Amino acid sequence: MSASGLPGMTPRVDRQSADKKVRAPANPPLPPQTRCIGLIHSSVLHTVPSMTTITGIDTGGTFTDVVSVGPDKTAHLSKIPSQPHAPEKPVLAIAESLPSRSDIRYGTTVATNAVLTRSLARTALVTNRGFRDLLSIGRQQRPALYDFHPRPIEPPLPPDLVLEFNIPPVSDSFRHTLAAENIAALRKRLPPDLESLAVCLLFSHLDDSVECALRASLPLTCPIVLSSEVLPVQNEYERAMTTVINAMLIPRIRPFFSKLARHLREIASPKRFSILASHGGVIRPKSAADFPVRTLLSGPAGGAAGAAAVSRHHQLTTALAFDMGGTSTDLCLIEKGRTSLRDALSVGGWFVGGTRVGVETIGAGGGSIIRNQDGTIRVGPESAGADPGPACYGRSGPPTVTDCHLLLGHIPRLRLPGGLTLSRELSENALAKVGHPLGLNPKETAAIALEVIEARMSRACRAVAVEAGYDPAEAVLIPFGGAGPLHSCTLADALGCRTVLIPQGAGVLSALGMLSAPPRSLARKSVLVSWNDAVRNPGILPWKSLERRVLSDLGPIPETTFRKTAFCRYRGQSSTIPVPWNESTGPESVFHRLHEMLHGYRRQDPIVIQDILLEAEGAAPPRFSIEKDVEASRIRDLSDDIAYPVYDWGEIAGPVPGPAVILASDTTVFVAENWTAISVRGLWGNDLRLERIDS
Repeated sequence: MSASGLPGMTPRVDRQSADKKVRAPANPPLPPQTRCIGLIHSSVLHTVPSMTTITGIDTGGTFTDVVSVGPDKTAHLSKIPSQPHAPEKPVLAIAESLPSRSDIRYGTTVATNAVLTRSLARTALVTNRGFRDLLSIGRQQRPALYDFHPRPIEPPLPPDLVLEFNIPPVSDSFRHTLAAENIAALRKRLPPDLESLAVCLLFSHLDDSVECALRASLPLTCPIVLSSEVLPVQNEYERAMTTVINAMLIPRIRPFFSKLARHLREIASPKRFSILASHGGVIRPKSAADFPVRTLLSGPAGGAAGAAAVSRHHQLTTALAFDMGGTSTDLCLIEKGRTSLRDALSVGGWFVGGTRVGVETIGAGGGSIIRNQDGTIRVGPESAGADPGPACYGRSGPPTVTDCHLLLGHIPRLRLPGGLTLSRELSENALAKVGHPLGLNPKETAAIALEVIEARMSRACRAVAVEAGYDPAEAVLIPFGGAGPLHSCTLADALGCRTVLIPQGAGVLSALGMLSAPPRSLARKSVLVSWNDAVRNPGILPWKSLERRVLSDLGPIPETTFRKTAFCRYRGQSSTIPVPWNESTGPESVFHRLHEMLHGYRRQDPIVIQDILLEAEGAAPPRFSIEKDVEASRIRDLSDDIAYPVYDWGEIAGPVPGPAVILASDTTVFVAENWTAISVRGLWGNDLRLERIDS
């Protein structure tokens, strides 16, 4: 990659933008609603429609990011403050400015916040007799191996809301026996104030007839959620936890999505309104309302999709993406342009199953609060959020990471795009209150606080890479989010990375990712067969049925490619490893190598294929470019005592040696000492490539 051939580096030169016009294919038809027992099924439709405005909206804890692409294939970026107590208001305000018949895609943390704050509905669980303690026992995993007095996380339901149900042997008179002997007793045990009911019975991932019969026999007005529909895979604990959390979310999330979709129809008459799901695809509001657990990683999945698109464009072998916003930091490993998929997620200490992108979250953001705790400077995980925000906002907020950057000169401007004014004096006063009892001046306090939060982020990045068997020093770092590029060089130094790649539009990459991912459909099924049986009889693995399913949902999309994954384990193990499936060789040799890479050893025991997953993916959507960024040049309002040279992103042609600050309308980049930045052709415009200089 070479530097962009822009004119020499002179102040306030208009930014060059990529303006190549690309004709987009017509939008594929929506997939029909189908019922698929024994499968986890979801479709992803990501084509930029011709002559239609398509908008991605990512609601974070501090800012709501917006990317809107019109018929001219030019993306317009914006940031507006979020309203945590009314998350739909920024979305409706944005919709009012859009033309009718727009395509709106929305990433949200509404379901995540409901789980974290335990703002959930009163729910009961019906399960088999003898499994009342299923949620409490769990997997007996210890979060801290050497903690002699661990504090167990309370299960989502107390024991009195877990109802045992006697399931008789299956026979020709099964349904009659079920209704006659058991249903009446179960009805009497249901609490009168129940808001939802979860049902998880043994082996329902293979045969859902018992759960369906039970739902038909209970005349309840509240939602009845079946595990065979939420997570139809083996392992009763995982199915039960996911089903219960889904049931607890429905009464809280369904009204939100229904109300939002109704108001959008009244305001903007969108051609399509869809929600970003945890697997990186979009789903319709009804699906999000019926299965809210599928949106727990809605926002971070967009950032992972955007970072993967950047990685593919630059042909990176391994990349570490970290999205640092105002409230949290999301970390993701990208291998050869693809994000890894996981089949588990922990939210607030609770296990949630289902296919998702491999994103891990820590409580570290630009709004993380700095405090003096027992003579030690602590940072986060509590955040000042959008209201009151950091101390520099002038709303009586606490000292935060943003205040540290402002005081140390990493943020040289005193007014942000959107009219938000920053006060360095307020930052200095707030940090002085933290550092004075420790004998530190405000700048020393700020420097130490940044070291603290960067140490936490580097540990998390290293854990994500090492867990997947990679050395983080061999990866290219892709920082994004409003605060990510401020920490890129320091974090790269801590990890040993020599290259940092910052995409144009880094501050709104999660919203960009919603518009950049290719069409994709996923289908998963539990099979539980031995590898030897699968080799001797290839037809035992139902790939063809999964292929028909995903192609039916994708519709007539050209250049469709398939990826097959087998979730394998040694016989006797409980956890699986996803292995790329190759009909010619099978997963045996690959599984042994992956097992040794992850766990340090291999065995000669038979291999069991527990689940199979089929991914169908179409060609990438037509490219678009980001509008010329005049905002950074116009809104500088630099402070009087600038600590470092300041450049506008669009003016960079030759190398920019650090220390320096590079401004964009959506983010700020700090180039540290012993680093240099150059402009390179990117996916949507001109990216920044930072290289470490050997001293």
